[in-house]
Amino acid sequence: MDSARKSLERMGIEHIDLYQVHRHDPLTHPAETASALNQLRDLGLIRHIGVSNYSPSQLDALQEYVTSPIISTQPEFSLLHIDPMTDGTLDHCQKNNIRPLAYRPLAKGAISGNMPDSPNLKKRFITVLPVLQEIAAQIGVSTVQISLAWLLKHPAGVIPVFGSTNPDHIRDAVVATHLDLSRSDWYRLWTVARGETLP
Repeated sequence: MDSARKSLERMGIEHIDLYQVHRHDPLTHPAETASALNQLRDLGLIRHIGVSNYSPSQLDALQEYVTSPIISTQPEFSLLHIDPMTDGTLDHCQKNNIRPLAYRPLAKGAISGNMPDSPNLKKRFITVLPVLQEIAAQIGVSTVQISLAWLLKHPAGVIPVFGSTNPDHIRDAVVATHLDLSRSDWYRLWTVARGETLP
């Protein structure tokens, strides 16, 4: 409650349109978290509720006690981090009409040219980058635009979330919204991101 009020003060606004719980707290019962969220909503301080870094089952547990629908979930999701496609997150979103907001959609800048520091990410990056570059060159756009278009094509309605202080990022996002990546290119990227052929 205190955190929400301080956010409102800092931003100089009367309500927050979407208030997201940043991560699941294993030492707090979901009923307690929901109680605070319900109060904030009843007071008109927040309009909608979302979560970040929640598994589908954690989201369901919270939803049991929240009196309004949870409308968003924010997992890490990029061509170098495809877990939401296999851990049930995107399926859960489609089933329950929840909007996925992908954080780190450019894999901490790796897709825009910064070599990842994690050995695991480096290995995946080296596999994905040549295919990403080839498809981008064929279409005449950047690798960033292709990777964003790849996320946007998923039927769950993924919204990539990244910094807006760099005008190039905003331009890339605009171009990506107009790209219709072919199914074959989309699956080709998914296959290299998986690191193994599809069954």
